[in-house]
Amino acid sequence: MLSNELTTPRILFCPSDKEKKAASDFSHLAGGFTSPTNRNKTLSYFVGTHAYSQQSQTLLAGDRNVTNGLRQLETCRPANLSSGAMSLDPRRSTDIRWTPLLHRNVGNICLADGSIFMATQARLRAHVIHDPVGGDPNGRNHVLVP
Repeated sequence: MLSNELTTPRILFCPSDKEKKAASDFSHLAGGFTSPTNRNKTLSYFVGTHAYSQQSQTLLAGDRNVTNGLRQLETCRPANLSSGAMSLDPRRSTDIRWTPLLHRNVGNICLADGSIFMATQARLRAHVIHDPVGGDPNGRNHVLVP
């Protein structure tokens, strides 16, 4: 459970994210992260479905203003998801970008090794293209965006 690993849900909220709000705790009560009234309102970051500690450069999380230029979501077999995953396909790298929603066309990425860095459009694309071990058998990385 996420609440066993994190001391507060506030770190799941980005202060630059004007569409989200910080949860006060992990409870299902009003203001809590798992409250029915807070569904999808207290999380500012995507989750990478192919992150493995043995593969340190895989995408673990990042700012939710990432896009692949498409509106469709797809399956992700390695994560056993039948729908809802956004594909970051290196073959369509020119479509992968940050939207201006949060940080003026840049974003933050957290890798499986725990490192975090701010990535420009070019660095985001380069990471997806050159990630030597990440992704599904076709080389695509999938993320779940709130």
